[in-house]
Amino acid sequence: MHSARAAWLLIRVRFRRFFNRLASGFGRLRADKARRTGTPPKGSAGRVLSVVLTLIIFLFFSDLSRQAIVNLERELGSVTEGATLQLILVWLAVLLTTLRFTPDWDLEWLITLPLRLPTLLAIRLVESTVADPLALASFAPFLTLVAWHCGFRWSAPILGLALSLILLCSIAVVRMCIDTAIRLSLPPSVIRNLQALLTVAGTLVAYLSMAIGLARSGR
Repeated sequence: MHSARAAWLLIRVRFRRFFNRLASGFGRLRADKARRTGTPPKGSAGRVLSVVLTLIIFLFFSDLSRQAIVNLERELGSVTEGATLQLILVWLAVLLTTLRFTPDWDLEWLITLPLRLPTLLAIRLVESTVADPLALASFAPFLTLVAWHCGFRWSAPILGLALSLILLCSIAVVRMCIDTAIRLSLPPSVIRNLQALLTVAGTLVAYLSMAIGLARSGR
């Protein structure tokens, strides 16, 4: 199997999982309200809905980032002083919320692909970096606004995207190491308890990272 083809396949699978979770979550919400049987939505409608929800997520994080910039400048007098702390909090929040020790370990079946191990790990790293729209939305708008504020102007979106991918790549490396080490060294019962603790910790850090944008914003 060609490396580029394998990478594209894994990226498509990751995006499909993400969009399916969005569509299924919205579908369950509608089902809880309607409580009636009807014709299931067509696949194209589900994909359109997933794209719309993704755009809404990006708009939400963009507005949150804009308010965070305003709050940092008002409270500290300088955006760059508080941007580092904000990025550390977002980095930890993304890492903790994306550490999922599901029963089906992806690496167990990925290792069966006809690829060398270094190539497989590199593809896995690329897939984890570029195929997580929610994680990208957590970084890209804020970094773009910081770059704009620092005077980069129309090159700010490119710089913000590049820095976001670098941070997401570092998260993917750390997540891959932690995931592998824990699965190989701990029994399933301990892993389930650890997953619960990480979920709580990730939620708290995520709310803490959003607090800078939500403060005094009328929300």
